[in-house]
Amino acid sequence: MSKYNDDLFSLFDDFFNSSKKQSFGIFNIFGETDFPKENDPNFNKKIEEIETDTHIITKEIWTSVDGTESYSRTTSKSKSKISNKSIESLRSDLKLAIDSENYEKAAEIRDQIRKIESKN
Repeated sequence: MSKYNDDLFSLFDDFFNSSKKQSFGIFNIFGETDFPKENDPNFNKKIEEIETDTHIITKEIWTSVDGTESYSRTTSKSKSKISNKSIESLRSDLKLAIDSENYEKAAEIRDQIRKIESKN
């Protein structure tokens, strides 16, 4: 079994076997949708990220300082959508750099585009 599968099984195991409260965005099995604020002094936030060939899976975990409360949220983003948007934006930046005769910047942007395209 690959590391990817082990990570995904671990993620689902955390969800189904956790004794702590789990919150998932709009859908929440406990009826609560409020997560602690980013800089809430009563909670510590930890982010775990798993990257596959096609997706980036992010798990955010808020744990109260005293350890009595825990919230988590898991999200997934498609890499192809991120890459396509990035390439479009970079191509626009490349055109602007060339039009303004900033060839050093244009070369950097060209290299970034090639790097993204080589991953796809």
